[in-house]
Amino acid sequence: MSTSLVLITIICYVFALFLLWRERSFRYVLMLFAGHMVMLLLPIWQRVYQIRPMNAAGLELLGRFTIPWGLLIGGGPLLALPPLIFYYGLRHRWWPRHYLAIWVAYAAFVMYFLFIEALLVRSGALLFDNSVLIADTAIPAEIIQAVLLGGVSLGMAYTLVSTRHYALRIAIFPLLLSGVAAALLFLGVFASPLWVSGLLDQEGWFVVGGGLVSLGLVLWGVHLLASGLHAGRRQQFVWR
Repeated sequence: MSTSLVLITIICYVFALFLLWRERSFRYVLMLFAGHMVMLLLPIWQRVYQIRPMNAAGLELLGRFTIPWGLLIGGGPLLALPPLIFYYGLRHRWWPRHYLAIWVAYAAFVMYFLFIEALLVRSGALLFDNSVLIADTAIPAEIIQAVLLGGVSLGMAYTLVSTRHYALRIAIFPLLLSGVAAALLFLGVFASPLWVSGLLDQEGWFVVGGGLVSLGLVLWGVHLLASGLHAGRRQQFVWR
């Protein structure tokens, strides 16, 4: 596993523990765990996106699927970092919880994942690098990955902000499952025209059409999340 991924993971947990001490909030640590849980869904995406087996040591599931340690350990914090920064900024009023601001945050999430793709391209931390389906299309794999993972991170941020006033015993399960739910929604449901078209027909133009439909669904999902956060911007709750 890449040394850089190990270092990033350690830094994320150090800051999460620091914020646990400073703000008395377990939410930062819980979201890092939620990121790791998303990585456990990799066998599903290996099947639907036709991802080639990765030649790397990792956690074996069902004797057929291997989750590289780089993804399992390093991918989780990388996925959870954008919603944690977004949440911290809202909590300290660095930016407003406005509809437009949330769209700007989503665009920043997409740029973040494009940057990660360029920075860690050889570390095994990328989801779609070995996808047969996406490799046969005219859509760059890094663009597809950034758009979808940006949606997953925004879904995690939505749960984090929406449960900010809940007691920890109530919020713990929504927070831990926020990444799993967002991944199933964006990578599974909203991206279904892309991967279903690829399973039915490997022709590039057909998959591109499915990709465009999926893009529309992803943007619609971002609109719903942004609208939900915007609608509650005037509610005054205690940040836990």
